[in-house]
Amino acid sequence: MTETTYRIGGAQASSVCVRHQGVPVAFQCQDCLDSLCESCRAPGRQNRCLICHEALAQREAGGQAVVAARAPRSSWRAAIIGMSLVNAALAATWVGTVLLRPVPPVVEQSLAAVEALNGLLENSRDAAGLVPPELDPLLERMPADVAERVKSGSIRYRPSEDRRSFELDVALGPRQ
Repeated sequence: MTETTYRIGGAQASSVCVRHQGVPVAFQCQDCLDSLCESCRAPGRQNRCLICHEALAQREAGGQAVVAARAPRSSWRAAIIGMSLVNAALAATWVGTVLLRPVPPVVEQSLAAVEALNGLLENSRDAAGLVPPELDPLLERMPADVAERVKSGSIRYRPSEDRRSFELDVALGPRQ
């Protein structure tokens, strides 16, 4: 089965035949818009190539015209691939510098303090499941560094109005 190419949009007509390299163009097919030489012209003086002429004859005979058409080559394909590679490289750089950065010690210490305080508060719920209204009675049961942070205000405890839940706010740097 032969192939033909299709020009899409306002592309410039080629000066050489698309099927016979180096042979000058004699006409442009009115159906497929290929720039072709005289040897590609269908019988008669119409501006139709042999492939389109055969397809038209098959269609007129009641059959289905079989013409294999190669997809047009897009100059955007290379640009899209290039931009995808640049995007992947930038994403890898961002992942490497932002997400894989080691956690600063102050954040690790703050998380450890919150985990310790959260465990202490959960274990201090009363029979009704309510959390304590304040942290002062629990200070002696806390690790020394956590108790110091609670006293300094870098860790704040806020029970809900019904005392069924609570929030812990942690300042990661020194308290201003």
